[in-house]
Amino acid sequence: MGRAAGDSNHYTFALVGPDGKPRKETIEMVSVTTVIKAVLGGPPPEWGFKLAVEGVAGLLAQGVALYGLTPDEIKSLLKEADQTPWAVRNLGGIRGTRVHGFLEALAAGSPAQPEDGYERAVYEWFHEHVAEVVASELVVWSMRYGYCGTMDLLYYTPAGLLVQTDLKTHKPKTLKKPANDGDLLQLGGYEIAYEETHSEAIDHSTVLCVTEDGRALEDFRGGQREAFLSLLDLYRRLRGQSA
Repeated sequence: MGRAAGDSNHYTFALVGPDGKPRKETIEMVSVTTVIKAVLGGPPPEWGFKLAVEGVAGLLAQGVALYGLTPDEIKSLLKEADQTPWAVRNLGGIRGTRVHGFLEALAAGSPAQPEDGYERAVYEWFHEHVAEVVASELVVWSMRYGYCGTMDLLYYTPAGLLVQTDLKTHKPKTLKKPANDGDLLQLGGYEIAYEETHSEAIDHSTVLCVTEDGRALEDFRGGQREAFLSLLDLYRRLRGQSA
């Protein structure tokens, strides 16, 4: 089976016959990240409130007079300054794509050099922990459970362990446990799909959170497999699909 097309929500796979040629039939599968976002939802309300307060504080620090302005006028000023939750989310997405591209380049053997703190953290972590790259941006799927996804990096450590690591550029939850619940569920989904299609066990999974100031914070709690399958079941039940 080969991936024919896909986006962050669903992937479409083309079936391949015994002769190696693609058939007319295709299979569409929901992605791991779609399941997690649909059930767990987006950022908590306090995140948007915090950004709004920081945005207004930033305008005041620049000497912008806000007294007497209507809420809509203040919203317009925040939009112009790219200080709305939507603008920050979009900038975060652009940053994440760029940093993931840097990791992919390193995995491909590129002599790429870091240009900011996020990339410096990835660079130093990669050269310390990765002995041999197995694959990067690896599409995996589960015919048994009917979902798919893309692993960031699969590699062997200097100790010979097969590890998958998922890269994140979001703010660490805590220094000791930087990954959020969705990150660990994501790892679990990828573990199940990879081991089904490759008949090989992953020794461990981690989440790597990199920060603007160049820190690489790794969460070793591993993938939450059973929790992900429960989430997948709930996702389908909410949509009236058979479990």
